[in-house]
Amino acid sequence: MATTAGTIIDQAEILLQDTTNVRWGTAELLSWLNQGQDQIVALKPDAMAKVVSTKLVASKTRQSLPDGTANYKDENGATLREGLQLLDIFRNMGTTGSSPGRSISIVDKNLLDLTDPTWHYIGRSNVIQHYMYNEKIPKVFYVYPIVHATTQTWVEMMYVARPTAAATTASDIDVPDNYISILLDYLLYRAFSKSTDSQLHLTKAMAYYEAFIRALGAYTAAESGFDPNNNRMAPSVSLRK
Repeated sequence: MATTAGTIIDQAEILLQDTTNVRWGTAELLSWLNQGQDQIVALKPDAMAKVVSTKLVASKTRQSLPDGTANYKDENGATLREGLQLLDIFRNMGTTGSSPGRSISIVDKNLLDLTDPTWHYIGRSNVIQHYMYNEKIPKVFYVYPIVHATTQTWVEMMYVARPTAAATTASDIDVPDNYISILLDYLLYRAFSKSTDSQLHLTKAMAYYEAFIRALGAYTAAESGFDPNNNRMAPSVSLRK
């Protein structure tokens, strides 16, 4: 069950000893909570990882992540969340977005440029073989071969979605519930930072910010420790073809 923004703000007000909102108003606490969601995703993008089917733009090698508009929908017609960063493209999904097909691998663009300099304008298909990605342009990726001009081409991808801001205290937070304590640390950091005339509050602010950063780092380390990839077969083991 999702947690409401008000639940976290109530906890913050208790720790701030301001349950009647004399010094810190509800609106500003809500604003900082939403900024905290953004900061969590900025520092740990997979906190908002989404796996979706999406239709590629016809006759193009250059593609873009969903922008939150109706131009990008899943196979059921629902508008896809705005994307911040591509994480992976797994496989083809046929002409409707629901038919699993050939897997898609990432390749080096420079290598493809050398081996097939014409790949941006010669050869079209509704079956994608490879994709290319440059982290300097996180919302853009390229596919090979060129997307078919008339036959719809769908792929399954994993990307980072922009967190939806909580509109009111009754709204649910968008990051998963296991980030509640981390979000609370960020909220308290911003709240105590407001008191620039109080050295005690500034000290508390920095302590909560350090707790926020440490918790994110510990979370990442814990996930790495339980990563199934750490137990994958050695390269010398033959895989079934």
